[in-house]
Amino acid sequence: MVKYYFREKLEEGILYTKSGILTAVISGTEYNAVFPPGRSPKHVEKESIPCLARKCSNTEMKCMVEAVSADSLELEKKD
Repeated sequence: MVKYYFREKLEEGILYTKSGILTAVISGTEYNAVFPPGRSPKHVEKESIPCLARKCSNTEMKCMVEAVSADSLELEKKD
């Protein structure tokens, strides 16, 4: 697995669908999840998945999801 490095520090979160809206929980706060164009994961409706995100500074209660993991939520070091 190739490692990816991001310019800024990202926060760990959990991505899931709430009332049909992709939502990320970061440090206990819910945010509407935003993705780079064409990168929205397809299987989020079925399960919660770990993600790395950054809070959007120009909009309220939104975050940009930069990466998702296929690993279990319980796994400590995820790919």
